[in-house]
Amino acid sequence: NSTNQYSCAAEALNIGAQKAKGDFFVFCHQDISWSNPFFIEELELKLKALPQLFVAGAAGKCKQYPKTVIGNITQSNPPHNLMNSAIAPITKPFSCQTLDEVFLCIPRIFFEKMRFDEIVCYGWHLYSVDYCLSAIENNIPIFVIPLQFYHASIGASFNNSYYGILKKVVRKHRKKFKKIYTTMGNWVTNPITIRVFILYKQLRNKVKKLFTKNKLTRAIVQAYQKKKYGQIYS
Repeated sequence: NSTNQYSCAAEALNIGAQKAKGDFFVFCHQDISWSNPFFIEELELKLKALPQLFVAGAAGKCKQYPKTVIGNITQSNPPHNLMNSAIAPITKPFSCQTLDEVFLCIPRIFFEKMRFDEIVCYGWHLYSVDYCLSAIENNIPIFVIPLQFYHASIGASFNNSYYGILKKVVRKHRKKFKKIYTTMGNWVTNPITIRVFILYKQLRNKVKKLFTKNKLTRAIVQAYQKKKYGQIYS
Protein backbone atom coordinates (compact mmCIF):
# COMPACT_ATOMS: atom_id res chain seq x y z
CA ASN A 1 0.00 0.00 0.00
CA SER A 2 2.91 2.35 -0.77
CA THR A 3 0.59 4.69 -2.66
CA ASN A 4 -2.06 4.69 0.10
CA GLN A 5 -4.58 3.17 -2.27
CA TYR A 6 -6.37 1.26 0.49
CA SER A 7 -7.62 2.50 3.84
CA CYS A 8 -7.11 -0.81 5.64
CA ALA A 9 -5.74 -4.31 5.23
CA ALA A 10 -9.22 -5.85 5.16
CA GLU A 11 -10.19 -3.72 2.15
CA ALA A 12 -6.97 -4.47 0.28
CA LEU A 13 -7.17 -8.22 0.90
CA ASN A 14 -10.86 -8.41 0.02
CA ILE A 15 -10.16 -6.73 -3.31
CA GLY A 16 -7.16 -8.97 -3.89
CA ALA A 17 -9.27 -12.06 -3.25
CA GLN A 18 -11.78 -10.92 -5.86
CA LYS A 19 -8.99 -11.01 -8.45
CA ALA A 20 -7.44 -14.28 -7.27
CA LYS A 21 -7.89 -17.72 -8.81
CA GLY A 22 -7.72 -21.20 -7.34
CA ASP A 23 -9.44 -23.15 -4.58
CA PHE A 24 -7.51 -21.60 -1.69
CA PHE A 25 -6.66 -18.00 -0.84
CA VAL A 26 -3.36 -17.34 0.93
CA PHE A 27 -2.93 -13.99 2.67
CA CYS A 28 0.60 -13.38 3.96
CA HIS A 29 3.11 -10.73 4.93
CA GLN A 30 5.65 -9.60 2.36
CA ASP A 31 8.66 -10.25 4.60
CA ILE A 32 8.55 -14.07 4.68
CA SER A 33 10.77 -16.55 2.85
CA TRP A 34 11.32 -20.30 2.69
CA SER A 35 14.12 -22.55 1.49
CA ASN A 36 11.97 -25.57 0.61
CA PRO A 37 11.51 -25.56 -3.21
CA PHE A 38 8.33 -27.63 -2.81
CA PHE A 39 6.75 -25.36 -0.19
CA ILE A 40 3.68 -24.49 -2.29
CA GLU A 41 3.01 -28.10 -3.32
CA GLU A 42 3.33 -29.32 0.28
CA LEU A 43 1.09 -26.49 1.49
CA GLU A 44 -1.60 -27.52 -0.98
CA LEU A 45 -1.45 -31.13 0.23
CA LYS A 46 -1.78 -30.00 3.85
CA LEU A 47 -4.79 -27.84 3.02
CA LYS A 48 -6.53 -30.59 1.05
CA ALA A 49 -6.14 -32.93 4.06
CA LEU A 50 -8.21 -30.57 6.24
CA PRO A 51 -12.03 -30.50 6.42
CA GLN A 52 -13.79 -28.88 3.48
CA LEU A 53 -14.28 -25.62 5.37
CA PHE A 54 -11.57 -24.25 7.65
CA VAL A 55 -9.26 -21.35 8.40
CA ALA A 56 -5.57 -22.29 8.63
CA GLY A 57 -2.36 -20.45 9.36
CA ALA A 58 1.28 -20.72 10.34
CA ALA A 59 1.03 -19.24 13.85
CA GLY A 60 -1.76 -19.01 16.37
CA LYS A 61 -2.91 -19.05 19.97
CA CYS A 62 -5.22 -21.27 21.97
CA LYS A 63 -6.70 -21.54 25.47
CA GLN A 64 -4.76 -24.75 26.16
CA TYR A 65 -1.37 -22.99 25.92
CA PRO A 66 -2.20 -19.34 26.73
CA LYS A 67 1.43 -18.23 27.06
CA THR A 68 2.72 -19.92 23.91
CA VAL A 69 2.45 -19.02 20.25
CA ILE A 70 1.75 -22.20 18.29
CA GLY A 71 3.67 -22.66 15.05
CA ASN A 72 6.92 -23.87 13.49
CA ILE A 73 8.02 -20.63 11.86
CA THR A 74 11.12 -18.70 12.86
CA GLN A 75 11.40 -14.95 13.03
CA SER A 76 13.56 -12.00 14.08
CA ASN A 77 17.35 -11.70 13.83
CA PRO A 78 18.92 -13.95 14.89
CA PRO A 79 16.08 -16.33 13.95
CA HIS A 80 14.29 -18.08 16.79
CA ASN A 81 11.29 -20.39 17.03
CA LEU A 82 8.02 -19.01 18.40
CA MET A 83 7.09 -22.04 20.50
CA ASN A 84 8.59 -23.35 23.70
CA SER A 85 10.38 -26.69 23.80
CA ALA A 86 7.52 -28.42 25.62
CA ILE A 87 5.30 -28.61 22.53
CA ALA A 88 7.52 -27.73 19.58
CA PRO A 89 7.55 -28.52 16.78
CA ILE A 90 4.02 -29.43 15.73
CA THR A 91 3.75 -32.29 13.23
CA LYS A 92 0.03 -32.13 12.45
CA PRO A 93 -2.74 -29.51 12.38
CA PHE A 94 -3.18 -27.91 15.80
CA SER A 95 -6.57 -26.52 16.82
CA CYS A 96 -6.41 -22.86 17.86
CA GLN A 97 -8.74 -19.97 18.64
CA THR A 98 -7.07 -17.32 16.48
CA LEU A 99 -4.30 -17.06 13.87
CA ASP A 100 -1.63 -14.48 13.25
CA GLU A 101 -1.85 -12.29 10.15
CA VAL A 102 1.61 -13.38 9.00
CA PHE A 103 0.18 -16.30 6.98
CA LEU A 104 -3.48 -17.19 6.52
CA CYS A 105 -5.17 -19.79 4.27
CA ILE A 106 -8.91 -19.84 3.56
CA PRO A 107 -10.89 -21.97 1.06
CA ARG A 108 -12.44 -19.91 -1.70
CA ILE A 109 -15.91 -21.39 -1.07
CA PHE A 110 -15.85 -20.09 2.51
CA PHE A 111 -14.20 -16.73 1.89
CA GLU A 112 -16.78 -15.88 -0.76
CA LYS A 113 -19.43 -16.27 1.96
CA MET A 114 -17.52 -14.34 4.64
CA ARG A 115 -14.91 -11.71 3.82
CA PHE A 116 -12.68 -9.66 6.14
CA ASP A 117 -14.64 -7.11 8.17
CA GLU A 118 -13.63 -3.67 6.88
CA ILE A 119 -15.79 -1.85 9.46
CA VAL A 120 -14.39 -3.47 12.60
CA CYS A 121 -10.84 -3.87 11.25
CA TYR A 122 -10.49 -0.35 9.88
CA GLY A 123 -6.66 -0.33 10.02
CA TRP A 124 -3.84 -2.83 9.65
CA HIS A 125 -4.30 -5.04 12.70
CA LEU A 126 -6.37 -7.97 13.98
CA TYR A 127 -8.23 -8.76 10.74
CA SER A 128 -7.21 -12.41 11.04
CA VAL A 129 -8.18 -12.56 14.72
CA ASP A 130 -11.62 -11.14 13.97
CA TYR A 131 -12.03 -13.51 11.02
CA CYS A 132 -11.14 -16.57 13.09
CA LEU A 133 -13.58 -15.64 15.85
CA SER A 134 -16.35 -15.12 13.29
CA ALA A 135 -15.48 -18.47 11.72
CA ILE A 136 -15.76 -20.25 15.08
CA GLU A 137 -19.16 -18.61 15.58
CA ASN A 138 -20.12 -20.29 12.29
CA ASN A 139 -18.75 -23.67 13.47
CA ILE A 140 -15.67 -23.47 11.22
CA PRO A 141 -12.49 -24.99 12.73
CA ILE A 142 -9.24 -23.03 13.08
CA PHE A 143 -5.88 -24.75 12.58
CA VAL A 144 -2.21 -23.96 12.77
CA ILE A 145 -0.57 -26.26 10.24
CA PRO A 146 3.08 -27.39 10.36
CA LEU A 147 4.77 -24.91 8.03
CA GLN A 148 8.39 -23.86 8.15
CA PHE A 149 9.46 -20.46 6.88
CA TYR A 150 11.27 -17.35 8.07
CA HIS A 151 9.52 -14.12 9.07
CA ALA A 152 11.90 -11.15 9.12
CA SER A 153 9.83 -9.01 11.49
CA ILE A 154 9.53 -9.61 15.24
CA GLY A 155 5.79 -8.98 14.94
CA ALA A 156 5.57 -6.53 17.86
CA SER A 157 3.44 -3.62 16.67
CA PHE A 158 1.21 -1.80 19.14
CA ASN A 159 -0.22 1.64 18.43
CA ASN A 160 -3.46 3.54 19.04
CA SER A 161 -4.98 1.99 15.91
CA TYR A 162 -4.30 -1.49 17.28
CA TYR A 163 -6.12 -0.74 20.53
CA GLY A 164 -8.98 0.99 18.74
CA ILE A 165 -9.55 -2.06 16.54
CA LEU A 166 -9.15 -4.35 19.55
CA LYS A 167 -12.04 -2.55 21.29
CA LYS A 168 -14.24 -3.16 18.26
CA VAL A 169 -13.22 -6.82 17.98
CA VAL A 170 -13.95 -7.37 21.68
CA ARG A 171 -17.32 -5.63 21.40
CA LYS A 172 -18.25 -7.75 18.38
CA HIS A 173 -17.38 -11.10 19.95
CA ARG A 174 -17.76 -10.67 23.73
CA LYS A 175 -21.06 -12.58 23.89
CA LYS A 176 -19.37 -15.72 22.55
CA PHE A 177 -15.88 -15.41 24.05
CA LYS A 178 -14.91 -14.47 27.59
CA LYS A 179 -11.27 -14.26 26.56
CA ILE A 180 -9.59 -13.78 23.21
CA TYR A 181 -6.20 -15.43 22.74
CA THR A 182 -3.95 -13.79 20.16
CA THR A 183 -0.25 -13.98 19.27
CA MET A 184 0.07 -10.39 20.52
CA GLY A 185 -1.58 -11.04 23.88
CA ASN A 186 -4.65 -12.44 25.59
CA TRP A 187 -7.58 -10.10 26.07
CA VAL A 188 -10.47 -10.43 28.55
CA THR A 189 -13.70 -9.31 26.87
CA ASN A 190 -15.37 -7.82 29.95
CA PRO A 191 -15.99 -4.20 28.84
CA ILE A 192 -14.63 -2.57 32.00
CA THR A 193 -11.61 -4.87 32.31
CA ILE A 194 -10.55 -4.45 28.69
CA ARG A 195 -10.77 -0.65 28.88
CA VAL A 196 -8.63 -0.53 32.02
CA PHE A 197 -6.10 -2.94 30.54
CA ILE A 198 -5.84 -0.97 27.30
CA LEU A 199 -5.31 2.26 29.24
CA TYR A 200 -2.56 0.54 31.21
CA LYS A 201 -0.90 -0.70 28.00
CA GLN A 202 -1.08 2.73 26.39
CA LEU A 203 0.37 4.39 29.49
CA ARG A 204 3.19 1.86 29.57
CA ASN A 205 3.99 2.56 25.91
CA LYS A 206 4.14 6.31 26.62
CA VAL A 207 6.51 5.72 29.53
CA LYS A 208 8.67 3.51 27.28
CA LYS A 209 8.88 6.31 24.70
CA LEU A 210 9.97 8.76 27.41
CA PHE A 211 12.64 6.30 28.51
CA THR A 212 14.04 6.00 24.98
CA LYS A 213 14.63 9.77 24.75
CA ASN A 214 17.46 9.48 27.27
CA LYS A 215 20.66 7.76 26.12
CA LEU A 216 21.12 5.65 29.25
CA THR A 217 17.49 4.57 29.63
CA ARG A 218 17.30 3.92 25.87
CA ALA A 219 20.19 1.49 26.20
CA ILE A 220 18.36 -0.30 29.04
CA VAL A 221 15.17 -0.60 26.99
CA GLN A 222 17.08 -1.87 23.96
CA ALA A 223 18.89 -4.46 26.06
CA TYR A 224 15.52 -5.69 27.33
CA GLN A 225 14.13 -5.86 23.80
CA LYS A 226 17.19 -7.73 22.58
CA LYS A 227 16.80 -10.31 25.34
CA LYS A 228 13.03 -10.76 24.97
CA TYR A 229 12.52 -10.44 21.20
CA GLY A 230 15.96 -11.20 19.75
CA GLN A 231 16.29 -7.76 18.15
CA ILE A 232 15.72 -4.08 18.81
CA TYR A 233 12.64 -2.27 17.53
CA SER A 234 11.45 1.29 17.80
